[in-house]
Amino acid sequence: MKNCIIISLFVFISALGIYAQRPTTAIKVDEFDLKAEGLDAFEARATAFLKVLAGTEKTTRGLITIYENEEAAAKLNELLSKDRDLRNRVDLFVPGRRYDGEWKEGEFWLVPAGADSPYVATCSLCDCPSVSILGQDEFQLSLDTLVTFTAEVSGGSQDEIQYSWTVKVVKLGQGKVHLQ
Repeated sequence: MKNCIIISLFVFISALGIYAQRPTTAIKVDEFDLKAEGLDAFEARATAFLKVLAGTEKTTRGLITIYENEEAAAKLNELLSKDRDLRNRVDLFVPGRRYDGEWKEGEFWLVPAGADSPYVATCSLCDCPSVSILGQDEFQLSLDTLVTFTAEVSGGSQDEIQYSWTVKVVKLGQGKVHLQ
């Protein structure tokens, strides 16, 4: 734990010195191997990074390259739940998308206003189709009520589209039903 604190302080001080020069390119603040270092080390590094980000201009964004790691994402979500401003300034890789470049298991980046992101999404999933749902949003429910909904998919890449429907019924009173 002592090593994590020392590393976190070093990262924090280094990033402040680099950022004071007002760069127009993204800055890699830290990198880590989640599998080798563990979740506690990730939490310490993420906490240090978020402190650095909080000390920058509000137009600076943070990029964290955790990718499809639910434990790290949950820990990060817990840390970000304490500060809505930081939550809105942190970007994460989107599972299922491919990105240009190679990265370590995880990286922390500061991306000042006007700077390009160090990684750009490049896959066909980035050209997402639009989905429209047509149908009644309210109706009187009875045993013989038939309600029809239609999904229309248009534009974007429509290769390998799969459909999964979940219906949640909430009774609002006086026989009215709301579907979610």
